[in-house]
Amino acid sequence: MATKDINDAAKPIRDQWEQIKNEYFKCVPGKYLIITCVHRTPEEQFALYKEGRELDAKGVWVTKDKSKIVTKVDGYKVVGAHNYLPSRAIDVAVVDNQTGKTSWEAYHYWPLLAIAKDLGLVSGGSWTSIKDWPHIEVKDYKNYKGE
Repeated sequence: MATKDINDAAKPIRDQWEQIKNEYFKCVPGKYLIITCVHRTPEEQFALYKEGRELDAKGVWVTKDKSKIVTKVDGYKVVGAHNYLPSRAIDVAVVDNQTGKTSWEAYHYWPLLAIAKDLGLVSGGSWTSIKDWPHIEVKDYKNYKGE
């Protein structure tokens, strides 16, 4: 099962998690961040990869519904930042203080662009292909050598 424990994250994220939360709350009073995913296994990653895809007659995964594609990372041929341990990424969710409801609206995640950048991290909202607004990772995660 994918973990939600910040202790499973790489040091740059783990050490700055409190600051990420505090900075977000300053930018967006009345909302706060929770962790939804830190580490995920290759099997869990592959389950996400299959969303919006189907296996064709040649045994190749092809896009069936582009609107349901959530990742380009399959966890095997392409290893993502969540697939390392410690994880080189976290996923978060924005929660409303009053209602306790989670929002997935992109504009609630916009402050993470600047917060991540200021802390030397990368926001998935800065990506040019699939925008992953709730995602924060270490820079150059494939070459990261720290703990």
